[in-house]
Amino acid sequence: IHSHLHMELIYVMEGDLHIKVGVSDYVLHEGQFTIINPFELHALYAEEKSNKTCILEINEKFYNPAEEGTVFVSAYDLYKDAAGKDFAKILGTIERIFALYFTQIIKQPLNDPIFPIGTCDENAEYEKILLRSFINYIELHFTHEYFLLNSHRENTLRDNTIQANRLKTILLYFYEHYPQKIQLQDVADFTFVNRYHISHLVKSGIGLTFSELLQYIRIEKAEVYLLG
Repeated sequence: IHSHLHMELIYVMEGDLHIKVGVSDYVLHEGQFTIINPFELHALYAEEKSNKTCILEINEKFYNPAEEGTVFVSAYDLYKDAAGKDFAKILGTIERIFALYFTQIIKQPLNDPIFPIGTCDENAEYEKILLRSFINYIELHFTHEYFLLNSHRENTLRDNTIQANRLKTILLYFYEHYPQKIQLQDVADFTFVNRYHISHLVKSGIGLTFSELLQYIRIEKAEVYLLG
């Protein structure tokens, strides 16, 4: 179990890979991937000898999620539905990124590959373009904020900008005041919205009750403090 200062893209080429991220366990199959956030505790287990896994470390100088205020989800099962028509493009971008590194591996002695692998100078700019394209996709589809608003198929907020913005304001209030005692009326006074409407908005938009959401955020923050 370990963590990094940088974010990682983990892509399974062959076999199955067992991943533990925080308190959650996932299994990635061939052709599937996941994203690990900076400082996120994780562990990788391959139970099959045929497993082949590629790990891309994205230097924090190139892209730092913490500075951008983004947190990415790890569950692959959520990705395809969230990305929609962009999902095939995302997979294609990932495959092209790793193809650059495979080219470098081929150039090395067969029995003595040197890791980590980087691209050659002539492909450096192309690598940056692919990485930026990949990051743009995952920022658009795979952040926690996106899933809070969009992960439920029955969600009525997808096409309602006003309601979505109200929910975002409520979430910001929760994250800023989570150590304090928070009641529905407090949020109602802050947002100028009827407290009964807030309760319905939270439940329909996120799938959790008011108290469940507050508990979720407090546990999430407790994990961050414990990891630190």
